[in-house]
Amino acid sequence: MTDSWISLPARNDVRVRYRRAGSGQPVLILHGWGASIEAVRIIFDDLTTAFDAIALDLPGHGQSPAPPDPWTVSDYRDLIVLFMDKLGVDKTSIVAHSFGGRVAIKLAAAFPQRVGKMVLTGAAGVPPRRTTGQKARLALAKLGKKVKGMLGEGALAKWMETRCVYYVASADYARASGAMRATLVNVVGEDLSPLMPQVQSKTLLIWGSEDKDTPLSSGRVMASLIPASELIVLEGGGHFAYAEQFSKFRLHMRKFLEAT
Repeated sequence: MTDSWISLPARNDVRVRYRRAGSGQPVLILHGWGASIEAVRIIFDDLTTAFDAIALDLPGHGQSPAPPDPWTVSDYRDLIVLFMDKLGVDKTSIVAHSFGGRVAIKLAAAFPQRVGKMVLTGAAGVPPRRTTGQKARLALAKLGKKVKGMLGEGALAKWMETRCVYYVASADYARASGAMRATLVNVVGEDLSPLMPQVQSKTLLIWGSEDKDTPLSSGRVMASLIPASELIVLEGGGHFAYAEQFSKFRLHMRKFLEAT
């Protein structure tokens, strides 16, 4: 399938790669952090049989270049609005995974007239409870930052920063660089729980029972806060339960999206 590119006037202009196929009501598919169109292609290909399916590489992911400066979730939300306008889509349903769920929640809360139904799977946005080990690593990170500040910008300071990243950071943080590293900090530091009661879209939450990245407890919180929502648990599924158990995921997704 041929990819398309589009330039959008979002924060000094950005270019994004996208795909669009099928016909019918539009459904926008949003991937997770560090992923791309390919990661959600199984969903995209299935939806093209009954919907106008649209997927894109969010800036800094896949083949879309990173933004020139650090972004927030709100910047990604605003980019989606511009993207929809450029494609002539007034309103769309959304299927979103992980970080894409953050963007979808922000979009639905701020622009309810632009969002139809939502299917959120392993969606981020609820801060998980920190374990003792995580609290210890956070304390180490704060200490490392303080020491680096005392050392300035020399070689020793750079070495200290590298060591702290190695021992403390998540894999996503360690892989990120430049504006995307600061963007990740902005993203994970935002609690979207206060926005969830404002979501008017009918929402289906599909969660893997063994999700370690966005635990099932986060799905339960979302189900309690988003008014018109339902939670379905895929037993044994992990963070990518939609791919691991696609036949079950597809059954629930299609039934939900096709219902009048």
